[in-house]
Amino acid sequence: MTSELRTRLDSIASSFRSLHKLLLDHEKRIYEKTYGRLENPYQLLNLAMEDPQFAWLRALSGEMVHLDEVRLNRHGIAPQSLRLIGTRIRALVTPSGSLTAFQQHYDEARNEDPAIMLAHGALMQTLPPVPAVELFLSAGNEQDDKDPLPGAIRPGTLVPGFGDKGYYAFGAIDERALQSDVALKTMRYSNETVVDIASTAMTWSSDDTSLTLDPWSPVIVHAGTGKEIGRIPASDGVLVSLYLRQPELGGDPSMSNSDVADHDGWFQILDEETAGTGVAVWAMMAPAQTDLAIPQLAEHDAFLYVVAGNIDIDGVNVPDTRLALIRHPQDLGVRTNDDTMLLAILVKRGEIVTKAGSVAR
Repeated sequence: MTSELRTRLDSIASSFRSLHKLLLDHEKRIYEKTYGRLENPYQLLNLAMEDPQFAWLRALSGEMVHLDEVRLNRHGIAPQSLRLIGTRIRALVTPSGSLTAFQQHYDEARNEDPAIMLAHGALMQTLPPVPAVELFLSAGNEQDDKDPLPGAIRPGTLVPGFGDKGYYAFGAIDERALQSDVALKTMRYSNETVVDIASTAMTWSSDDTSLTLDPWSPVIVHAGTGKEIGRIPASDGVLVSLYLRQPELGGDPSMSNSDVADHDGWFQILDEETAGTGVAVWAMMAPAQTDLAIPQLAEHDAFLYVVAGNIDIDGVNVPDTRLALIRHPQDLGVRTNDDTMLLAILVKRGEIVTKAGSVAR
């Protein structure tokens, strides 16, 4: 089976490289009309890596690197790897709603060059069949070196070519270890809403508010123009923080504990009205071998974050501290493999948000 999968991935990789070369040559011709003929291939390589005109092609280059990492994995190739790569490539080259920067350039190139159109068709024929669930998984290496939250997952990086690090109003999710009575470094938030959930009782403080809360009691921080929060855990545990981008800058900062609503085993810890943007957050603690119905809202995509435990989404395994995105979710098959704590983060597609903020830029 592994040899068959590797053969399929080799075919995809070959078609991918052919398409990339045609697109690079296409952009080279456009460049030479303005700046003159390139004298050697090293100039083109430098432009592909550094020049803003070629920046849109780097989304394709990144997926080629990811494909080769999976294809050449010495531990073998799992069937789900082929499925997930097919989903990633389709998401990159196939428009869905508003076009990404890559898709805008790619669509123009296909219309202008018949060879690119033919290469696109050849690539699509090598991909596995379209799965029932459009699923994307974090890999743990989506960050860049300048990220102010080391270890955080940027949900926008899950979708190839999506561009901005956030995914509409969902800017980042961060999990960190807590030590008993050891204060966390005071955080200053600006222009975002932050949802903090801890597995232990904690004391939260700001200039005007102090809260001491039980485990898994959500704290909502509306940062507005800037707010500093101090936190002291009562015992060892973990802290999960969600950073939500705002539709506009400014606003009065506040910190409060959210009312938690119980619904079919899920605890709703944030609704869209409280968030101030198109995001709702639910939590579930479920025993092993449990089939779960994921909360859904119209025009929302679903993120599932496994705080502890292990789940399968439509047959694809998602371990703890991993984030999964299900775009356009319908009937999902989600099953716990272990005792599991799970967050469901529902994000409205197309919600207008600012890209400014202390963390969720």
